[in-house]
Amino acid sequence: MVVPGAGAVTVGAGKHWGLSLATPVIVKYRDDKTDLRPALEQLALPALVLCGRFDPIPLPAAEDTARRLKAELVVFEDSGHVPYVEETARFVQVLDGFLPRAA
Repeated sequence: MVVPGAGAVTVGAGKHWGLSLATPVIVKYRDDKTDLRPALEQLALPALVLCGRFDPIPLPAAEDTARRLKAELVVFEDSGHVPYVEETARFVQVLDGFLPRAA
């Protein structure tokens, strides 16, 4: 995958780490041998998928991952790729709620 232009960008009122929406992204598509997403459906374990609203990885990818894992999806509305930095308090709150259930 080639992703030019990575770095901090300003989105809305805050600073988010990731790609500018105006940055061209070239993605090499995976073939059947390297696409491991179907294997996620075979996992039987507690899972939580976290995604920033402004993450350069598209929300549909997080939704697909959560669906395949039968996991809860939490979207951080004021975050890019690093919600543990951009929304630390909420990130800790979400994990504090999940980890006791996953143990």
